[in-house]
Amino acid sequence: MKDISVIIPTYKPGNYLLECLVSLENQTLAKEKYEIILILNGSDKTSEVYVKDCMNRLTNIDIELLVTATPGVSNARNLGLEFTSNKYVVFIDDDDMVSDNYLENILAKANNESLIVSNIKAFYEDRNDATKNYMSNAFNELIKADNLDLYSSRQLLNTVHSKLIPLYLIGDTRFNIKLNIGEDTLFIAQLSNKIKKLILTDTSTIYYRRIRANSLTNQKVNIRAYLLNKLILIGHFSLTYLKSPMTYNFKFFTSRILALSKKTFRDIIDKKIG
Repeated sequence: MKDISVIIPTYKPGNYLLECLVSLENQTLAKEKYEIILILNGSDKTSEVYVKDCMNRLTNIDIELLVTATPGVSNARNLGLEFTSNKYVVFIDDDDMVSDNYLENILAKANNESLIVSNIKAFYEDRNDATKNYMSNAFNELIKADNLDLYSSRQLLNTVHSKLIPLYLIGDTRFNIKLNIGEDTLFIAQLSNKIKKLILTDTSTIYYRRIRANSLTNQKVNIRAYLLNKLILIGHFSLTYLKSPMTYNFKFFTSRILALSKKTFRDIIDKKIG
């Protein structure tokens, strides 16, 4: 058994995937302590050949390839969770990268009841040109705090990347495959009643998030589908809390629902949907 499973969903990967994997091969953490679970979803032969070629170029790390004809990042992540039995899970998107010290530093702070959160920066093509974003700004403010709670740290809990998550906390929780917006935020919220502590790494431990003009988050989407997805997401947040109101943080869940409502309104005003 290894310490960490790095779960990477990929769909019709481009050259970015190799850069992502190389950043994991360059980790300072001993190679016997982690594995990569690469899930090719919505598989086609061309993509499978390319993924296997990437794997063949990397001889120093343990990569397990799972292939599914079913598309969707949530389904792929769920397959990765079903496959792993290691103590901790790290989610990385296939076009992103991490600093060389990433796995070593987040593992050094790990325990079964804590969520470990790293710094995060955004970049377009060259990660050396990475810049701060709202999450890195929040990280730099919160790292000064003596005690962190879910509500004050909520900006860092919008995504599953840039985190080390104990498999114990995840348990039977899985990503909602019916959602294509906000599934990360819901997943973290569903785990939140088990999170005893949030621990931040130092600022040099960085998750590099690639910004692409044609990414799903930057595409204009149909207003009816968008609003329906948002309403379903708000419903899931509400039901999660109401099923166990004594174990979940009311202020945190309320902030999630209000943030969803405000973002939906802003997107409509900014004509990002239509």
